[in-house]
Amino acid sequence: MVTIEECKQPEFQVKNYSSSDIQYFISKFQEKSGITLNGSELKYFNYNLGLINQEASLFKGESKVFDLTNMIEKFKATKSYTATFITEFLRDIRENNQTINTLIQGFPALLHFYAMILTAIIEKNHQPIKLLVQSSISTLHREVLIYKIIKSSPVPIVVYTSEQLKDEKPDGIVSNWLPEKKYKDVPFFSTSLFYSDWNNEELVQFIDGLADMKNSL
Repeated sequence: MVTIEECKQPEFQVKNYSSSDIQYFISKFQEKSGITLNGSELKYFNYNLGLINQEASLFKGESKVFDLTNMIEKFKATKSYTATFITEFLRDIRENNQTINTLIQGFPALLHFYAMILTAIIEKNHQPIKLLVQSSISTLHREVLIYKIIKSSPVPIVVYTSEQLKDEKPDGIVSNWLPEKKYKDVPFFSTSLFYSDWNNEELVQFIDGLADMKNSL
């Protein structure tokens, strides 16, 4: 499989699978998501869908997921609009395209490959979250906090300090003190109880909520 970044390179050429099932999948995705795919994204979709569908059609035996296990578990646990959209989209695709449904029946892990490809495309088309991150403990504390935030985010995040924001309003605030009055309507997550061991599940839910507010599918 190839990445979107690889498909952006003009010199990078991949085989174009032009089956009707792949074109159906791509056209339905653009229709339901409202995302208009650019050239590199179409190349990414065409090649990866063609490759995994071809593999699924040849597969005989017991389906194994291997290194996709963690990704699948994280995806199942996510309650964001993105995850819901992908789940419903794949259900509809399966119900309305017999060829794709037959491939999935023969190779159930194909659903997870589809979800992985769709997630990558949607993430690339999401607007980044503007996040104000504040910490009075130490530079190391702030770096660890930012790492946890970025790792837990389903969409791109741009982290700001108060000085960098100037007069802009952030989409959310992660801080260990109460926000200024001018930010009273901005979603706020307090880290004050989690100096040494933050409750990562609550942080993930907070970031997912911001992603849904910013990029509702």
